[in-house]
Amino acid sequence: SWYRFGMQARTNPSKYKKNNWHINIQDVAMKVLLLSFYANSMVSIYEEPGIGYIAAYLRKSGITVELDVARPAAINYDMIRQYSPELIGISMFNTSKEAVFEAGKEIKKRFPKVKICVGGYCPSFLREEILLTCPSIDFVIFGEGEQTMLELVLAGSRFNKTKAL
Repeated sequence: SWYRFGMQARTNPSKYKKNNWHINIQDVAMKVLLLSFYANSMVSIYEEPGIGYIAAYLRKSGITVELDVARPAAINYDMIRQYSPELIGISMFNTSKEAVFEAGKEIKKRFPKVKICVGGYCPSFLREEILLTCPSIDFVIFGEGEQTMLELVLAGSRFNKTKAL
């Protein structure tokens, strides 16, 4: 079954409330790494605006975020090890789907405790297929991702109970 967190922003943007409990963003210590992958078949590498918007939204909310753009063969695993993120978000295009699957497998092999989520127009349409074919991907964010990604980060350790967003 599909599950989406029900937290909504209240008047104080640094505090969220659901069912009589509060989350202070200042108490969230989760580090997030956002990756924009480009398959070798893609002509050029450029900063994809969608993932940039998500990074800006998380930073504005007080979350520590790193953003990197690379081809899957050029992933800087040393940087990932040093940064030590709890959550890695990957932007996925239809042309980069297989490359993202392979990169996800390698990331999980090297960093088994890291949660991986994907988003973009491809996952928005193929969310069930992605979760069924790539067990290294923990979450699929479909539609607009800024608020959903923040809710996922705020869920912290509780996000183990969720399969897709």
